[in-house]
Amino acid sequence: MARTPYCDKSGMRKGTWTAEEDRKLIAYVTRYGCWNWRQLPKFAGLSRCGKSCRLRWLNYLRPNIKRGNFTQQEEELIIRMHKNLGNRWSVIAAELPGRTDNEIKNHWHTSLKKRVQQMNTVSNEETIATKSQASSHISDITGPLSPFSSSSEFSSTTSDQSFTALEDFGFLDSFIESMDASFWLDNDFTSSLDAYTESTVDSVWTHPYEGDMSHIQ
Repeated sequence: MARTPYCDKSGMRKGTWTAEEDRKLIAYVTRYGCWNWRQLPKFAGLSRCGKSCRLRWLNYLRPNIKRGNFTQQEEELIIRMHKNLGNRWSVIAAELPGRTDNEIKNHWHTSLKKRVQQMNTVSNEETIATKSQASSHISDITGPLSPFSSSSEFSSTTSDQSFTALEDFGFLDSFIESMDASFWLDNDFTSSLDAYTESTVDSVWTHPYEGDMSHIQ
């Protein structure tokens, strides 16, 4: 495995910072401030790039850094903000005075991420169990005669009732078959029907209407 070179082609140092480099960076930033990270290494006497100096100062050397383990309140705040903001570590670090974005990111990936995944798994299992209990409770309440019975049962019951009703009128078939077709063609029946029709029609159009006037004094 190839080792990281101590210096690159331009002469910039890489790798772990030494105690002497830390003292130079602290002394310069304390006296002059971090006015320009690209130009700062040259004036501070450091053979480092500006990005390396900035990260070293912000993550390790600045005096207001909060060391030690994260408190329960800090972890709850990180979990809540990560749920709303995602991996915006600099924004999350702004709400935690003394904590760096790099430190928060490392703590999330090493500890908090696994805890959140376990919490989500337990919550999903509880939701599934609650739904199954509710469905079993509904099935216990609704029996075989409930209004939620299947449509096939309803259709079979209706068809049985219709078949029974048709059986009750079966005597008509035998009565109609017993009647001879000559009944409808009988001359006496036809002539009497024609006479009744003609007399009724003539009386309707020729006889004047006679109302009951007995109620008038």
